Amino acid sequence: MSSARRRCVIQGCSSWEFDSVVHMCRNCCAQYSQVADAIRKYQKASVLKPGLVVTKPIPSPFYLGLQEGDKVDILDILPDNTSIIVRTLDETIGYYNIDCVATEDEIVQKFQIEEERRKEEEEKMQKEAQRQAEELYEEQLKERMRMKAQEEKERRAAEAEMRRLEQDRLMEQLEQMRLVEQKRQQEAEARRLALKAEQERIAQKEHERRVREAHEMKRVWDLQKQQYEKEKRLANQPQWKRDLLEKRR
Repeated sequence: MSSARRRCVIQGCSSWEFDSVVHMCRNCCAQYSQVADAIRKYQKASVLKPGLVVTKPIPSPFYLGLQEGDKVDILDILPDNTSIIVRTLDETIGYYNIDCVATEDEIVQKFQIEEERRKEEEEKMQKEAQRQAEELYEEQLKERMRMKAQEEKERRAAEAEMRRLEQDRLMEQLEQMRLVEQKRQQEAEARRLALKAEQERIAQKEHERRVREAHEMKRVWDLQKQQYEKEKRLANQPQWKRDLLEKRR
């Protein structure tokens, strides 16, 4: 055992040791007498399990202030099957917890188990990520198909609307053409009726003129006939009588 003076082994205490056997200061010897008694009891104890490795520090003044990776030997396992008495490489003795130490084989086996579990978890996560990626791709594909179908529906609706507007435009154009044609026909009919009326008026006027001319020709004819008959009658009269009648005319 080293003869150099040490600091108190109780965690959180920075005083120098008072008792070189238990390596504790005066106050800690009184306050943690159970720890001091255990250290004295196991000073010459043989090793129960050698070469264990600390896997987890315990922040308590009742346990040695060991760090992960420190080497210890187990001197005894207490009746509660949890608390143990250990000795460090520098011959420090104290309490520790059996769940916070392990053999190198146990550490390797635990590491291998944890590594295998980690790999399984990674594979599981990768499979889950792949499944989610596939579901996401499927959802995105469905969404693209839905959007494409919606776009196609909107395109068809727009085309149908354009056809309807074009049909309305053509119908309106045809209606305008029909109205224009109807107006043209009405105007043509009006002109035809006006022309007919004018022709009838001219014909009536010509008829009236011809009737007048006929009446005049008949009147002249009648006069000429009367004159002829008169001259014919006078022709049978003596000259003196004809001269007398001529003077009286």
